[in-house]
Formats: sequence, C-alpha cells, structure tokens
Amino acid sequence: VRELGLVINTDHQMSEDGYVFRGQQNPEWKLSSTLERHFDDNDVFASDDYANRCSDLLSKYKPLFRGRITEQHLLVDDRFDDELWAFGQHYDLKTPLLDWSYSFFVALYFAFIDQTNHSYRAVFVLNRNMSSFVNTIKYFEPKLDIGGRLNAQKGLFTKNLTKDFENLNEIYSKSLSSIGNGVVSDEQFNFPCQHQGEGFVFNVPICKVLIASELREEILTFLNILNVNGFTLFPDTKGLVTQCHLELENMITHLKSA
Repeated sequence: VRELGLVINTDHQMSEDGYVFRGQQNPEWKLSSTLERHFDDNDVFASDDYANRCSDLLSKYKPLFRGRITEQHLLVDDRFDDELWAFGQHYDLKTPLLDWSYSFFVALYFAFIDQTNHSYRAVFVLNRNMSSFVNTIKYFEPKLDIGGRLNAQKGLFTKNLTKDFENLNEIYSKSLSSIGNGVVSDEQFNFPCQHQGEGFVFNVPICKVLIASELREEILTFLNILNVNGFTLFPDTKGLVTQCHLELENMITHLKSA
C-alpha cells in the first residue's frame, strides 16, 4: 500500500506469513480488553486474580443467559466458556477478549473509520510465529460466528492482559539470549518495525505502525475500492448504520466546504 507509506505485497501473503493485526484510532491506547480496562478503571484490578475474576463473573452471567440466547448449549459445559465470551463480545459485553484480524486492511478500517483529534492512528502487528515461540499469547478462534462478523472481518481473539503484550518483545529477546543469540536491542522494545528498502521488516513479536490521521479520507476511499467497508465487515444492521453515518459525515464536510 504505497499511498500509506507501507508496502505490503498482498493482504493474503501477510496472513499466510503468520501476522495478525489490530487497528486503534488512538495510538496511545493500550492493548487492553474491555473487561480488564473496566476492572482497572474501578481500582479493583489484581493481575494475579484476573483469571478467577473472569471465571466468577461468567458463572454469574450464565443464569442471566438462560432462555435468552439461541445458543443455549454454550451454557451446559465450561469448555464453551470462551465461545460464550465471544458471543457476548458481539453484543458489546465487557469481556476478557481482544479483537484481531488476519487482514491488515480490516485493521486499517477500524483504525480510521471514526473521527478523532489524534494526529496518528495505530495498527498493531503481531507475529504469531514469534509470539508462539515464547508461549505467552493465548489465541482463540470461535467455532460459532454470530451475525457473520467473524468471517467477514477475518477475526480472531487474544485472551491476555496488557502487560503480556508490553513485555512480549523483551521476553522474546531474553529467550534468544538464553540460547546465545540475543539480537534485539533495547530501543526495539517499544513495538518497533524497521524500514528496509520499500517495505517494513518486523523483527520482533509485536510492532506498532503509526499512520497520519490526515490520510483518513484517502484511506477509507482506498478501502472501499477493495470492498472493505461497513457493509462487508458488519453483515447486519450495524453495517447499515455505519455506512449511513459515513454518508452523513460526507454531507457535513461538503456543506462546510461549500
């Protein structure tokens, strides 16, 4: 995507190489699930107790789901707990899951779809090959696709705390050092990527790519040409509303410039 200051041969190739992506409109936001952030904001967060808190909370939710969701089988076996969290994620329930996509372009859409005052947007790049090497990132791909969004967005989830991502590059470096091959320097720890020739080389498990917000109109137009828009990513009423709001925004922009 030369217009964005990135060169990616094909979206398919990036996913084939083991990368997953997450777009965020505020580059300063941490990689935190909605549930972790809610605990943290209310000063009741304790990382050592987080898994138990999540389990206890879901056990309180299950009686509330009884008779109110079509997928009742999710309630009968604890092995379906992550599927139940994913179901709740679809309906904006606060969950311990964090959304990622196999598609860079989908992540780019979510980074740029909303207006913001921030000068830059962020796309996080997670190399599953490297992160599995240190065995700290927990990936989850639901079997159920509520509303068709998961397939449309080429989605998957991670189930980790913020600190797991913040420490990932350092853990990776120490793992290499332990076998006598420490190649990651201190300045690379803060979500780096390095420019080589026309492209980028991601030489650590997680990177953060910053893209100027002033490119928003061009990026959304470019993505629409690729058929990456609200209609395709949200094959339900939310996609319709998203596209309608984008038309409203375009109208206001036109009226202001007239």
